Amino acid sequence: MSLIVHKYGGTSMGSTERIRNVAKRVAKWARAGHQMVVVPSAMSGETNRLLGLAKELAPASTNTSYDRELDMLAATGEQASSALLAIALQAEGMQSVSYAGWQVPIRTNSAFTKARIESIDDKRVRADLDAGRVVIITGFQGVDDDGNITTLGRGGSDTSAVAVAAALKAKECLIYTDVDGVYTTDPRVVPEARRLQTVSFEEMLEMASLGSKVLQIRSVEFAGKYKVPLRVLSSFTEAVIQQKEINHRQISTLFWIGVALSVFLSVFFIVSIPVIVWFYREPRLKLIIIVISSSIAITGFSIQHLALLKRGMEFRKIAVNDMTAGVMSTIIPIAMAWSGCGYWSLVAKWIISPLFTTIGAWLLCGWRPSPPSRGTGVRRMFRFAMQTYGNFFMSYFRRNLDKILIGRFYGGLALGLYDRAYQLSSMIPSQIVSPLSSVAISAFSKLSGDKVKYRDSYLKLLSLIGFIGVPLSAALTLISNDVIFVLLGPKWHDAVKIFFAFGLSIGVVMIYITHGWLHLSLGTPDRWFKWGIVELFVTLICFMVGLRFGAFGVAIAFSASFYILVGPALWYAGKPIDLSILSVVSCLWKYYVSAFASGLSCWVLIYFHQGASVVFMDANIVLRMAISVLLCLLLYLIFVIALHRSPKPIVQFISTLREIVRR
Repeated sequence: MSLIVHKYGGTSMGSTERIRNVAKRVAKWARAGHQMVVVPSAMSGETNRLLGLAKELAPASTNTSYDRELDMLAATGEQASSALLAIALQAEGMQSVSYAGWQVPIRTNSAFTKARIESIDDKRVRADLDAGRVVIITGFQGVDDDGNITTLGRGGSDTSAVAVAAALKAKECLIYTDVDGVYTTDPRVVPEARRLQTVSFEEMLEMASLGSKVLQIRSVEFAGKYKVPLRVLSSFTEAVIQQKEINHRQISTLFWIGVALSVFLSVFFIVSIPVIVWFYREPRLKLIIIVISSSIAITGFSIQHLALLKRGMEFRKIAVNDMTAGVMSTIIPIAMAWSGCGYWSLVAKWIISPLFTTIGAWLLCGWRPSPPSRGTGVRRMFRFAMQTYGNFFMSYFRRNLDKILIGRFYGGLALGLYDRAYQLSSMIPSQIVSPLSSVAISAFSKLSGDKVKYRDSYLKLLSLIGFIGVPLSAALTLISNDVIFVLLGPKWHDAVKIFFAFGLSIGVVMIYITHGWLHLSLGTPDRWFKWGIVELFVTLICFMVGLRFGAFGVAIAFSASFYILVGPALWYAGKPIDLSILSVVSCLWKYYVSAFASGLSCWVLIYFHQGASVVFMDANIVLRMAISVLLCLLLYLIFVIALHRSPKPIVQFISTLREIVRR
């Protein structure tokens, strides 16, 4: 006897006739001796109908009370389908009982309309199963600590089913839907699409994050974390998708292949030293290339450990590891620069980051490799990895084109100044954007079927990024001289104007990055690759124009390229959701005007007002930086409120920040 969980989608529950068919299938499994738990969705279209009624009565609101009532309303759809299924099962001669999420109970947090499951009490369900009953549990919903009904967001019934299967330690969770399996792409768009026989958790998680509608992304995360075997079946024709295993011998073989490739690349660069020295006309590069090449070999020792952490859904450990490596690769080079290590402080970053990443990966992942072996069946995985490397190298070349040109035509000193200014200018924005990336892609993927809701959500997030990023440009540009002096020392004074040039684009770079989120969440990586070719062409032209003016000219070209590309990039990426440049400009222009006005006002006050400039220049440099930034941000907020004629953007920012902290 096995405990099995079935989940049925809205189409499967779309009419009384289909509910009767579901009841017959469940009864067949129960009569075969299985303990059955069923998690149905609302009848097809019912949730949209209920939410439409709410919108007729009152427009959408971010008010918590409004969201609470939406959850109360939406939850009735699953309650109705659960009760109808219980009645249909009883008509088939089966003992059955239906429960709402709060009756089990399925405990969640209090994030109405997008709650997360925290725990499930299995006592009541197990008692019914032991008594021979089929248990039906409403999907999509739960209850918080205050007794409020909550819902899990679109596709939440998938998550409910997998979570119930995990809590009950079910042998298997079967997701019944209106498709006959998972395909390589949408068969309605590409007739040649192939149905996949097996899909790993990692592959399914990636497909879900890229917009696949077969499984909700949080359900895949649950299945991977708690090792719940999943099968996706059609309610009309059955096809199987199940977990794909990878054993220790395969991982060990892949580990040694990765190490061998990394060592090969290291040796290749070392052998290429004469060519590189000739290209850059700099003999000192010999030792530098040897050091940098060793970082490639070091990275090879961490690839499989990081992959296993990802496979185990240990995202917090990965984030801690990345953050530690990032911090150490910033602090140590700065300390070296202060102590007079010269260009070696720049070289150090190349080896410190992979070294700390590898050490952290081995400490956080308990897996240890054994010797490689033949016949492990890793050829397909290896081929996929090599294809990925192709895209990586194109992207890598595009990101480093400016450094190649500066090193070739202006030498190591100019390159060092340019690289250090770039690293400092990108440090803060990357810390803001990187954590948002995976969350945004996952969230947008769930909305890919609703153009209007997707577009509205994207513009809301874009507005939030603009609200944060654009004033960063103004503030860091304003204190560029002091930042370089404090962090790098007086010897790096020539990097000030380069840092200033990079500072002009901090906000627009943060905005530009979001075009990748659009491509990934809409499932259009092919369009993203095509755009990459356009991006490379435009960037090259900008760099060639700026190159005649040295490292500063290239930095200005770098900033200019993003201002040139950002509009077309967002328009092209957003075409599937009818995103217009006008709508983007509409949600951002007030932030740019406010940032420009506040930056210019502070600039005039600090550097041109006779009385204020004397006081500022004589003040402690750290205090001067703090006052400059605070004054700039204060004026920025005043201008924002004036242009919006309300503090709405500030209120939205604080509300979003609180939500992130709660999570």
